Amino acid sequence: MSIDPSLYADPNYFKVSLKTPMAIAIAGGADSRKKAFCDALTARLNKKHATKVALLSLTQFYRELSPKERIAYEAGDFYSDHPSAFDFKALETALCSLLAGKATTVPEWDASNHTRKGTRVIEPVDVILVEGTLVLYQQEVCDLMYMKVFIDEDSDERLARRVRKTKVRNGHVLDIKEVLKEYVEKVKPMFEEYILPSKKLADIVIPRGTENTIALAVLTNRLEQYIESRTEQKKKDVIIPGATELFATSVNSSYKNIPK
Repeated sequence: MSIDPSLYADPNYFKVSLKTPMAIAIAGGADSRKKAFCDALTARLNKKHATKVALLSLTQFYRELSPKERIAYEAGDFYSDHPSAFDFKALETALCSLLAGKATTVPEWDASNHTRKGTRVIEPVDVILVEGTLVLYQQEVCDLMYMKVFIDEDSDERLARRVRKTKVRNGHVLDIKEVLKEYVEKVKPMFEEYILPSKKLADIVIPRGTENTIALAVLTNRLEQYIESRTEQKKKDVIIPGATELFATSVNSSYKNIPK
């Protein structure tokens, strides 16, 4: 087997390693309890490890609306699950920064009024969970993920949850008729056209979300293995200054022959 040395010039060639935080996408339809699944996963990890987990929600990366779009939003005619509603480039930039182990500024979002309400800083972490309806839609974002998960929740159950919770638009609490109208005319069509097709990109499809305790256990075990290995790797990375240079200059060393 031969190896193409030119591949080493790509900085993303070894982007998944013990030195890199593990990024996991959690996708699924609206009201499939993606965030609840992330919270349950984080709680399980924190029982055993002092783990640093960052949770990013795609809703943090909504675009600010233009004046025309604001009018449509206030009238209930804005498609908030359409890919064009999000700033995927900003999400990609934030993810790249976190994967590089840097403190990263991310936006905060006011869902009731559909506008940005500030920012917050996420310090370097071990695990990055990214949840949202369309986190598997954009190829550039998908390529940054170590694992891609799709929460496959029954559509009737998702609708029932939507009806039960308080839905606010621009300070106005929607009544049952408005909620159903929004679901039939916007939420359901966006799910069928954009969200459901992204399911085929998932590595793992999980039915029943947080109720699927077996799936939660499997994911938890995999993450714990990674965290333990990452912790051990950090201990090994503590080396004597100058040792690398000394190793590279030894007669029989192949270290200095690593492709540039």
